[in-house]
Amino acid sequence: MLGAVIELKKDKWVLYNPLHNEVYEIKSTLPVGRQYWTSTKDGKEHLLTFTHCKSNEEFECSNGTCLPWNVRCNGLVDCLDKSDEDECNQLAKDKGYSVHVPPPPLANEKSLYIYYNVTLFNIYDITSIKRSIRIQAEINLSWHDKRIQFWNIAKSENINMKDIWKPELTLIGNAYPGYKITMDEDEFHESCKSDPESFEGKDSRIFSYTDPYMGTFIKGEDMKILYTFKAIIDVPCRFDLRRYPFGKQSCNIAAWIENAEDHYNYEFVYKGGENKIVELIYNGSKDLGEYSFVSANHMVDESGAILITIHLKNLYGFHMLNSFVPSVLICIISYCTLVFSITNFSDRVMVSLTALLVLAALFSQSSNTSVKTSYYKLLDIWYVVLIFYSFMIVIFNTWLHKFTSIEKRKEKESMLNFKDDNNEEINTIKFESVPQWKKKLMFYNFIAIVFFSLFYALFIFFFCLAAAEII
Repeated sequence: MLGAVIELKKDKWVLYNPLHNEVYEIKSTLPVGRQYWTSTKDGKEHLLTFTHCKSNEEFECSNGTCLPWNVRCNGLVDCLDKSDEDECNQLAKDKGYSVHVPPPPLANEKSLYIYYNVTLFNIYDITSIKRSIRIQAEINLSWHDKRIQFWNIAKSENINMKDIWKPELTLIGNAYPGYKITMDEDEFHESCKSDPESFEGKDSRIFSYTDPYMGTFIKGEDMKILYTFKAIIDVPCRFDLRRYPFGKQSCNIAAWIENAEDHYNYEFVYKGGENKIVELIYNGSKDLGEYSFVSANHMVDESGAILITIHLKNLYGFHMLNSFVPSVLICIISYCTLVFSITNFSDRVMVSLTALLVLAALFSQSSNTSVKTSYYKLLDIWYVVLIFYSFMIVIFNTWLHKFTSIEKRKEKESMLNFKDDNNEEINTIKFESVPQWKKKLMFYNFIAIVFFSLFYALFIFFFCLAAAEII
């Protein structure tokens, strides 16, 4: 009130301006601070503040006490009359503002920039049978809404989400195409507040000289709204288990805004800089049951969605002790029948056939307990080849016995034919040298030893290459 005069008349303080006809009066000891003055014209009360505090540096409590501006609306009571926490966090919105319509882009932006950041807190145990991972994560989004003025707002102060437009995130597991992830209310938490980064550096507060509460406001283009989404998410994953129980897996989650119209132009921008693949820092447990955590990253993909990818590695220690080592030992036992006495058919076949049956039982047990797929896994190929290997040894031992029986019968028939002619000649033939068929038998057995050794060694070699993803 430029040119106004305050006078004490009787027991009232009177405020008037010679240039105007309106007069205000109040009953008070001193006309300072924040008080209601009554108009003598219409009898209405008007809240007025008369201050002696330093302009733009101090705030005046209703009782006239001066305090630094940084205590205004800081969540703590500093004035004795608690007036420093009055009229805080008020939103002045443009006429026609709608919480269903996204804000327009700023003058220097080609589209509405929504800045994002992702934090990964924890990953729970993963099993191949469930083919999903359970993670605890946080997604932070911040944006400008120039349709709003933020009055008397403090750093990191909560904003009622019902009063403003905010992004409604849709999460898609195993993108693309993927599965929309639905969550119960107790599995996620969301909040909005003033972005602390907006209060760093240059002070963008504007002091109002018409507000009796001596308020300040920040324009929407100068302050970002920070939206935080924290959740425990069950993410379905399409694991490629062809190299199971070896190999590496990845699972991804896509996030985009559901309440922005298809034609609306918005763009996710990473807070840390350019939109490129950014590694996520994960300090949780890396031993995740059947898998081990390798790395995690996020990026904005070609469709404009935030894509979070988690890379895992299969842990095969359990299968080494329960599948590979026992089956290797059984195959060695089956192979050892080749060094048994050639004429000891019963032992050869009994041992090799027993090994074959044990391998078949191990394969059946593994199939029932491991993850089921529509394609062959590396573990299935392992058992199938070893069963075939033992089966071929059984077939060879059976053939060897059959060959021995035929040659023995031929030898016996030959001996009977010569018996009547010259018995002495037969004895001479018997002791002159080892029969040719026995030499062939020993040669065939030697070939089998070499063949099955090379076959087994080559199979192990190529299997290891496949497990290491070299081939």
